[in-house]
Amino acid sequence: MKTIVLLFVFAIAIATSHGFDLDHGIDNNMDSPKLRSFSRNHYDYDITCSSWRLGVEANNIIRFKTIPAKCKDYIRNYLLGDQSRADIKAVLSEAYSYAKSLDIIKAGNYTWVFDIDETLLSNVEYYADRGFGTIPHNATAFNKWIEKGKLPALPHSLKLYNKLLALDIKIAIITERPETQRKITVKNLRNVGYLKYDKIIFKDTTKGIYKGKTTLVYKSVERKKLEKEGFRIIGNIGDQWSDILGTSRAVRSFKLPNPLFYVA
Repeated sequence: MKTIVLLFVFAIAIATSHGFDLDHGIDNNMDSPKLRSFSRNHYDYDITCSSWRLGVEANNIIRFKTIPAKCKDYIRNYLLGDQSRADIKAVLSEAYSYAKSLDIIKAGNYTWVFDIDETLLSNVEYYADRGFGTIPHNATAFNKWIEKGKLPALPHSLKLYNKLLALDIKIAIITERPETQRKITVKNLRNVGYLKYDKIIFKDTTKGIYKGKTTLVYKSVERKKLEKEGFRIIGNIGDQWSDILGTSRAVRSFKLPNPLFYVA
């Protein structure tokens, strides 16, 4: 028995002298290049693009202005390929399973909140012309694109929208788009099949009440207003965490994938 103990102690001493810990030889040095890189808000190019995307979707990688340049082809293939559609379908299928499990009462004002961009409508064509997220956001160029009013619907979002209406669930839309884009947005929504909703809220930029405020604050305030009007928010879907977090949250919220940009 003493021999076994001595051998174990000897093994620990050897491992320590060679700079390893007991966790399968993993280097737990907290000052490793990867950690230093992230702490300075730079991308570590040793990390795969799929891992980077996972970090974004998990809300761990935040406040980025562009995607890593080396991930352009990866993001393009993801957005234009089958995986993005499969991911969206998985999220929205779960949303519908939840919705149909509820005991909906017509007079109950059960309400589902939707975002617009990258939720009801897709801007992938716009981002395809701007490097799939590798070029910094340009508000002027983006607004010109919106004013064309030709954004397609996200197919699975449109399907869920129609299924929710069939369940007698009310629809409310809260968008970051300004009031000046109401007319073209409503027309665009109607043209692709979003014909009915109980409330559509655009950001009022004339009074300055949201000046300097984040999207998270703006949408929280507007959801609170909906609650005061009697709407019971049972579901919420958006492509940004700021669409669904904050106060006056839905009973259940669903996050659609979007590796293109981050909105606080």
